[in-house]
Amino acid sequence: MRRFTLAATAIALCLATLGAATLAQAGNRLRFEWASATPSKFFLGAAGTINFAFKLKGSGTRDLRIDIIRVGSERVRIIELEDITAGSRYVQKWNGLNVNGKPVKAGTYAFKVKNANGKTVSLKEVPGTRRMGYYPYKFPIRGPHTYGDGIGAPRQGHTHQGQDMFASCGTRMVAPRGGRVQYAGFQGSAGHYLVLDMWHTKIDAVFMHLAGASPLAANDKVRTGKHIGDVGQSGNASGCHLHFELWSSPGWYEGGHFMNPTKKLKKWDSWS
Repeated sequence: MRRFTLAATAIALCLATLGAATLAQAGNRLRFEWASATPSKFFLGAAGTINFAFKLKGSGTRDLRIDIIRVGSERVRIIELEDITAGSRYVQKWNGLNVNGKPVKAGTYAFKVKNANGKTVSLKEVPGTRRMGYYPYKFPIRGPHTYGDGIGAPRQGHTHQGQDMFASCGTRMVAPRGGRVQYAGFQGSAGHYLVLDMWHTKIDAVFMHLAGASPLAANDKVRTGKHIGDVGQSGNASGCHLHFELWSSPGWYEGGHFMNPTKKLKKWDSWS
């Protein structure tokens, strides 16, 4: 009888311990008050970062993992977080680069959360948006515009090497991607012009017929979306427009060759 009583007591203690552990795990599970990604649209090289902000329910600390997913495709980053304090706002920043420091592809990206054991945490009922658009280039003309002549259009004495885009004189123009100003000046045919060596590429972007001198100078570093000048008709130009060129490595009139920018521009236009 004594042995039975001891065995029963041991079983009861074991069950109590397991019950306490289960309750502790349940109380320590990941629960969110809210979780949201901003901005809803981000351009590589722009000022600021992509921010995934959230607030956990409960008390104490939690370990978790954030997976950054290109929707319909691959996972691009895994971020492990330890000792996140429940009840406090936390922000995880992302610069749009993969684990190797390279820009990710354009598309819609989502932030997914997993617990310390790798199990996905449902955020279906949690307030906030976890998706955002990510784009590697921004269309340079920031106003109404139309497309004119592209590469190969007949020109007196030379081949047209870029894409013309017409807009009202004075329309603001921005850097389509962050980089370094290679040249900024005036030339008889090009008028006021600027050449931008774009980061994480081997391509130069060239802007011609600016309304006036660019506010930037050679060797200035710029971010995506930075004001680089205004649409004009300086130099040998008919009507207010931007003549835009792309040049391969090693660069504009440095041994590279001009590339057809039209498809790229229209893609950037659709994003912007």
